[in-house]
Amino acid sequence: MSASPDDHTTPLAYPALREPQCPYQPPSEYAKLIEHDGLVQAQLRHGDRVWLVARYDEVRATLADRRISADITNPHLPVPVHGRPTFARMDDPEHARLRRLFTSAFTVRNVNALRGSIETVVERTLDAFASGPNPGDLMRDYALPVTSQMICLMLGVPYEDHQYFEEKAAAAFQLDLDPGVKKAAFTEMFEYTRKLVNDRVPQPTDDLVGRQAAHIAAGELNLEDAVMNTMGLLVAGHETTSSMICLAILVLLEHPEQLARIRDTEDASVVARAIEELLRYITIAETAIVRVATDDLTIGSHRVRKNDGLVMCLPAANRDGKFAGANDLDIDRDAHGHLAFGFGAHQCLGQNLARLELQIAVPALLRRLPHLKLAVGLEELRMRLGILSVEKLPVTW
Repeated sequence: MSASPDDHTTPLAYPALREPQCPYQPPSEYAKLIEHDGLVQAQLRHGDRVWLVARYDEVRATLADRRISADITNPHLPVPVHGRPTFARMDDPEHARLRRLFTSAFTVRNVNALRGSIETVVERTLDAFASGPNPGDLMRDYALPVTSQMICLMLGVPYEDHQYFEEKAAAAFQLDLDPGVKKAAFTEMFEYTRKLVNDRVPQPTDDLVGRQAAHIAAGELNLEDAVMNTMGLLVAGHETTSSMICLAILVLLEHPEQLARIRDTEDASVVARAIEELLRYITIAETAIVRVATDDLTIGSHRVRKNDGLVMCLPAANRDGKFAGANDLDIDRDAHGHLAFGFGAHQCLGQNLARLELQIAVPALLRRLPHLKLAVGLEELRMRLGILSVEKLPVTW
């Protein structure tokens, strides 16, 4: 097949809407993609037509293909452009050069050194949450405070500003908001971050913002790149993991036997395996991995033309035949190799931090509040698309 996403056929609207009765399950349209040939034409919410890559093997192969570009300055990349790219939206060698400035902070060893800090933040936040209003909002009063405090600590961002950047980040990257509102929020967040970085240049601090300031002072990095990279880490560091904490709890409340095993075990390996399965099963990144072909190529049985846009449908890829009984949650499963963090050179830099935060925050909540339950019906939850999230998660205990 050699059709282009611009051909006159009816495309799949992407991301597809989820069933209110089961908002954490991928839409049924995604399963059909896997059953057929794994590559279909889709139309993104902002209007661009793309190829949607849905099967596990094709997603991995596509993300490893050097003819596939993440460069946001490419006019054919199917994503709205605001400002300069972060390193995640660049190609090598510039992507690799800028990514290396942050890599050491997110190694397994250095992230594990933060375990005590994460445990302290989690316990302190749990104290406040458990003594607060019942029912309470798990997103606002537990998940966001935990993840925001940790990324602020690593970056060197004042935590007292968390409400400001959480609101701006939510507006700037929410898929279904007016483009003008999104752009205004992005601009405000950019100016906030620009001042934060620029103020550190004369006297760099011992944190990720300060280290970038030192690179600026040494002439190794320009201010705009430092600002965009800081914004990217700030948003990814709190928005994605807080979403995953809430959705993990939501899924476990629907699977009480597996919830009880996570709550009651003292075996860290059981928790770690369960978190990997939850990452696979939920897969919050629907529109995060957007690419453009820089040459003609074949994906599966389809001919993709130069300048065609592509989106990796990770929720579908993590539910295909690579994983036996993929539509079932099984915390005993070896989910190693799942694609929740992407694949290849652009794989999520902060995945080790996200894993550790989840391994601590999820069981700690279940142990502190053993009678936790959802305070509203599933159909009453309001979901955000793009990076799958729940706006509020009312719970009682």
